[in-house]
Amino acid sequence: METKELAPGLCLGIEVIDGQHARFFELMNRMVASDTLDGNRELVAEVLAEMVAYVHDHFQTEEELMERFEYPDMMAHVVKHAQFAAIVENFHEKYVNEEIGLDDEVMGYLVEWFTEHIRVEDPKYVELFKANGVV
Repeated sequence: METKELAPGLCLGIEVIDGQHARFFELMNRMVASDTLDGNRELVAEVLAEMVAYVHDHFQTEEELMERFEYPDMMAHVVKHAQFAAIVENFHEKYVNEEIGLDDEVMGYLVEWFTEHIRVEDPKYVELFKANGVV
């Protein structure tokens, strides 16, 4: 799988969230490099554990802001976060237990879901956050 980065068109103009989104792609690239160059399952598992922590931290950041500013579609957004977090956790667990490998289909799904979420769902809260001074 080729390396990915946060495309300029996906930046929301909210520094903390854009920085966290870029971190997702950094972690994905580290997983790909670890698997491709080293074939090192232990290293990939460590990066996957970082991904699990990252997903929880990032979603918590967004959800705290949504709650603070009473984002009207918060519950629907939180459900999507929870579903994706469960998928990442499941992927990590299965990888650690050597039930699955790091294949392009799974990695592609993670990147595609996250990219689509940034493109479609996250812009819905941007105006509210910016109106409340989050930039």
